[in-house]
This record gives sequence, structure tokens and C-alpha cells, in this order.
Amino acid sequence: MFAPIVTTWLLCISSIGIYNIFRWNPHILNALSPVYMFKFFRSTGIDGWISLGGVVLSITGVETMFADLGHFSSVSIKVAFTVLVYPCLILAYMGEAAYLSKHHEDIQRSFYKAIPGKIIF
Repeated sequence: MFAPIVTTWLLCISSIGIYNIFRWNPHILNALSPVYMFKFFRSTGIDGWISLGGVVLSITGVETMFADLGHFSSVSIKVAFTVLVYPCLILAYMGEAAYLSKHHEDIQRSFYKAIPGKIIF
């Protein structure tokens, strides 16, 4: 039961991310370009690399949830990470960044504030 729940969660947060990208700042897609990544690391120095560590930990944390179940093969975990987990998390984080680019004051609760009001019950 756990894998379908995590899959549903990933699809939901990626859908919200897509909504926020198109609603608030479609230019956030430029963040996927290696040119912008290089500029970011050049301007932030060691702090940029430290922030990258947090991103890597959050992405691999979801993969670990699948791996901890113990009844998935290593190949299925790699496929799930490549096809589902990584793309969904990238869309979710980019959507949150797009939201924050227009709502700087909501940084403490940006994940929840970025969810469209029509979705929250």
C-alpha cells in the first residue's frame, strides 16, 4: 500500500508545481539550463554548494522511502527514481520557486501557501 500512496503524493505535488510554474513564473524553467546553474554557483560560492546538499538530501529521501520497503528490486528502485521521483520533485520544487518569486513574504510556509485555494478543503 505504501508505494501507491507515495506515487499519488508525488503526482499531486508535481501537478501543483506545474500549476505554479505556469501561474506565477514560467521563466523558472530556465533553472534547468546548465548555464544558469554555473552562474548560480559562481555568484554564491560555497553557500551555493551547501544549498545543493539540501536539495540532494530531499530528493534521495523519497527514493529511500521506496528502498526501505525491502520488497522492491534495485532495478525497480532505479527506474522509479529516474522516471517518477526525480521529475516529480523537480516540478514540485520549481513550482514552489515560481510561487516564491512573486510572494517573498511567504517563505516560511511556501509549500502550503503555493497550493491553490480551490484544492484545499
